[in-house]
Amino acid sequence: MSDETPRPSGLALMKSWYDRARLWIVYGSVLLVIAILYLGSFLGPVRDFMLPAALGVLTAFGVQSLQTIERQTGPHTTETEFALEAAAVPALQKIVAADRQLTDVKIIAATGWTTVRQVLPALCQSSTAPTFRISMLVVDAAGPLADVYPAHWAAEVQRVLDIVRRDLVDPRLQVSVSQYRYPPPLHGLLVNDEYLLVGFFGWASTGGAPELAGAERPHRLYRRGDPASAQLFDIFDEWFVHVPRTEVVHVAAGHPA
Repeated sequence: MSDETPRPSGLALMKSWYDRARLWIVYGSVLLVIAILYLGSFLGPVRDFMLPAALGVLTAFGVQSLQTIERQTGPHTTETEFALEAAAVPALQKIVAADRQLTDVKIIAATGWTTVRQVLPALCQSSTAPTFRISMLVVDAAGPLADVYPAHWAAEVQRVLDIVRRDLVDPRLQVSVSQYRYPPPLHGLLVNDEYLLVGFFGWASTGGAPELAGAERPHRLYRRGDPASAQLFDIFDEWFVHVPRTEVVHVAAGHPA
């Protein structure tokens, strides 16, 4: 095996050079703006295009720097683990509290019991967006794997549908609930297509035959773009889009179910 250190790619070298040069470009632009302001009378008509150009460079680098700071110091901690789905509610509330136009929540759940009773009411309260869109997938308890579903799932799904129809009456809400027959390997909430609270179905035994379990297991919060989370987002997106389902509840904004 060779001990030679691998050479960085051309793209990596370009990024390194850019990171080193960026600060000097900003300093140079600041000095240029100052010089133009103080020496404008000597520059004549050249000043009319040099000043906007220098200010444009400063603005572009300033916006980029602010975006970098926001990503690094924002209020949302990624890859945070929670013992239960409900324990993640405060973190999710902080995310939707910043929404101004739309809060969008996509949900893959077993029955959705914890989600509709504890998670969604808290998020609706925290979001001030004029539109709150909820798209939820829950299990069809009569599906082909019904023999390994916990006995309470069928009744619990029906109670969840009743709660959605009766209690989700906020005029901002757009709600769609569908049932799937083939359970995906994971479940969770995707908030604004950027933050994913994800858990995995597993097996639990309470003295009898093993049964599927979900919400009672650990969950983890990821942000899209984190290298460690890319595959999880891909799996969630693919299952949410492609799993066969039947819509059972549809609520348009401002209308009862």
